[in-house]
Amino acid sequence: MFFDEPTSGLDSFMAMSIVDSMKKLAARGKTIVCTIHQPSSDIFERFDKLCLLAEGRLAYIGDLSAAAKFFSAY
Repeated sequence: MFFDEPTSGLDSFMAMSIVDSMKKLAARGKTIVCTIHQPSSDIFERFDKLCLLAEGRLAYIGDLSAAAKFFSAY
């Protein structure tokens, strides 16, 4: 399933509810792809994988838990 900025315009409670619902779908084996713009730290931490683009180019793709280590190396 693809979600294009599903939390835009929502208050923090509703945004978290949407992300939790997507997480439950993923736990049941669904592939979830989501674009998100400036998520709160609570929402950001709920994602498993991360794909970051910079100036139209791939900057990082991988586990969210490994992103900080990856970027601290530069």
